[in-house]
Amino acid sequence: MKSLNIVYEDDDFVAVNKPAGMLTHPTSSERKNTLVNFLVERCPEMKNVGDEPDVRPGILHRLDRDTSGLILAAKNQKAFLFLKEQFLNKSILKKYLVLVEGAPKQKTGIIEYAIRPSRKNWLKKVAVKTQVDENKKSVRTAKTEYKILKSFGEKYAFLEVRPFTGRTHQIRVHLSAIGHPIVGDALYGAKEKTLKRPFLHAYYLQFIRPNGMPMALEADLPKDLQNFLDIIDK
Repeated sequence: MKSLNIVYEDDDFVAVNKPAGMLTHPTSSERKNTLVNFLVERCPEMKNVGDEPDVRPGILHRLDRDTSGLILAAKNQKAFLFLKEQFLNKSILKKYLVLVEGAPKQKTGIIEYAIRPSRKNWLKKVAVKTQVDENKKSVRTAKTEYKILKSFGEKYAFLEVRPFTGRTHQIRVHLSAIGHPIVGDALYGAKEKTLKRPFLHAYYLQFIRPNGMPMALEADLPKDLQNFLDIIDK
């Protein structure tokens, strides 16, 4: 199995810069070449760690196949429970680098549309812009904050995005809902066809380590996204 970019590792956990195109954990249709396969091969002690060790040993959160960036995985159950609690109480700070089509009028903003599954496409989620019954299991509240780092005229904007909640496709749904789909994200309305995957990279994580010490990790943009950014910046 090909090697991956290990950003940090100690006796309790490992942080990996997942490449685009790789599943976080096996599915019924794809059992090999996932991040979990790589991690268990590297850290056999991880095999029995987590809430679902048969499916996603050690994994504390996930990224979509075509999203690159930082993922944490615990190497023992004590560390798993310690780090999991931070995800559950939303004390872990997660930030993404995103390129969108068009430029939001506000340099900073918060999007709080609820999210539900699409009734027309099972692969897709939909932003709910009207008052909803949040007791419905299919409707989930969601909150995303963005800040424009750089605008490229009216054609593109480079954003730093912070999701306060962790809904499936949350950032993709929310940015599309305000009229600025992520470049390369055809599922959510992007028109730009040059980039073959969404320009979405999980670049920053800030949390407390199991030893009680604070930690911040960063992962640079991968080459495909950096190259596209360089091209439009000329």
